[in-house]
Parts: sequence; C-alpha cells; structure tokens
Amino acid sequence: MKKKENEIKIMIMARPCKSVDEVKSKQITVKFNNNEYEDVCKKAKDAGKELAPYLREIALTGTIKPIDTISPEFLFHLGKLGNNINQIARRLNSNSYDIPLNEKESTYLEEIKELLKEIVKDMTK
Repeated sequence: MKKKENEIKIMIMARPCKSVDEVKSKQITVKFNNNEYEDVCKKAKDAGKELAPYLREIALTGTIKPIDTISPEFLFHLGKLGNNINQIARRLNSNSYDIPLNEKESTYLEEIKELLKEIVKDMTK
C-alpha cells in the first residue's frame, strides 16, 4: 500500500506493558458447592474485595485485612455529638449572645471535646 501525503496518522494509546513478574498467567480452578460459593462471595463482599483478589490474598497470606467499617457504637456517639452541637448552636443563634452558657451546655461542650479527642485517637491507630 502506498502512503498518501495527506494521510493522517492515528496513534493508539495503550496502557503500559506489565513486567514479567506482574503478569498473572497461571490459573487455578477451584470448585465449590452452592453454599460454599455463596459463603465465599459474602466473605469477599464483607472484606470489600472482588472474588479473585480476595481468594488470591487469602491463599497467599492466610488472612484477609477487611476494609474498615464504621461501628454502630461510633455512629451512636456521633449522633449524640451532633445533637449536642445543634442544641448549643440553637442557643447561640437565639439573639442572647451576652448570656453565658449554663452548666448543662458547658457539660455538652466538654463532652464534645472528649468525643473529638476519642475520634482523633481512633483515626490515628
């Protein structure tokens, strides 16, 4: 084929080639009955992983590190914190800025401070 002078070259961008060590060329077939398959799929989903990476990780390391989830206890405390903040904000927005916080509101602020310290501590683990 002759190349025309006004022919436009089209470049196709492809992803970079993987090294020999990165290419997954070996395949293992594992058979499960229906209950086992459902159990394995559920465990992979609970760990936040697709089935193949889940099975690969469990086979190579013997353990699965699940994706962190928010505990119900944390959500409970977060709800309490939000409620306390709303009560304090309502009071501060009620055109009574010169009135100091009462003992209950001061206690709420201290509780909020402590809860925030716990949250920061848990997040840095």
